Amino acid sequence: MLGISQQTRYSQQEIPIYIDDLVIILTDGVTEARNKEGEFIKKETLLNLIKKYKHMHPQDIVQIIYEAILKVQNPHKKDDMTILIIKRVN
Repeated sequence: MLGISQQTRYSQQEIPIYIDDLVIILTDGVTEARNKEGEFIKKETLLNLIKKYKHMHPQDIVQIIYEAILKVQNPHKKDDMTILIIKRVN
């Protein structure tokens, strides 16, 4: 786990993952990317991209998200970005 604190208690649960479901893990460099006006890129924008391209291979979805962020991101306010998408197939 990343970003955990010893003082924080987390609950656990199991969630079934069905065929074509996606598990998406990203760093704050993705969720806190800022556009040229200094505003955070909206989470809805990221979710819409994922929904639009969910039928594609996970590597392609990652590339689309990465390129979309680079197009609007303030070049002077860059952070590292990590995006991991796992897709369940048969």
